[in-house]
Amino acid sequence: MLSFVQFFTLERQFILFIAALAGAITCFSLWGITSGLFWLSFIIVLALLIKYVLLGTINAALMKMQMGEFEAAEKTLGYTRFPQWLRFGYHGIFYMLKSQLTFQRGDHNAAESYAEKALSLDLQDDMKAGLYLELINIHGSRQNIPKVKEYFAKGKKLNITIPQLKEKYKEIELMLEGKHPQQLQAQQKSRHSPYSQAPSFMKRGRK
Repeated sequence: MLSFVQFFTLERQFILFIAALAGAITCFSLWGITSGLFWLSFIIVLALLIKYVLLGTINAALMKMQMGEFEAAEKTLGYTRFPQWLRFGYHGIFYMLKSQLTFQRGDHNAAESYAEKALSLDLQDDMKAGLYLELINIHGSRQNIPKVKEYFAKGKKLNITIPQLKEKYKEIELMLEGKHPQQLQAQQKSRHSPYSQAPSFMKRGRK
């Protein structure tokens, strides 16, 4: 199944659409609607058009992201001209992918805006939890701890089923409590530093 999806790329779907449309027009002009080839071509055109309207280019963009082709994925996602028409949860997934891709290239303001938009739409809890992690990273880089705590609390309430996501939330909880192993190790090193035992005037004079 995966090999079929990889083979049936967006580019090949577009070529098939053009070929089927040309075939339908040719068959109709020669034989009218009584031609079996006309109806076959017409059904292919209609199916691809409905797929584009309801699902957009989400699956093609996801495939490119899995292959690490993030620029190509963002370009492919841009071919979805009317995201408000997407159905079956793809409306929220569209903005989730937009958020992930803009975050990947370092545009945190755009990523935050897309993430907030995606969270306002129909998404599974695991997807929402991933977006809250992204927002935690963005506000963590800005040292905005109140926002980090806010998004952590929202994400913690979700029904998370992916083990990796659960582990990430456990790590963040430990960090917010100051109990993360790296924090404890840093505190231990600080206590054993010669400057930590020095008089206060020596600490002030240290460059």
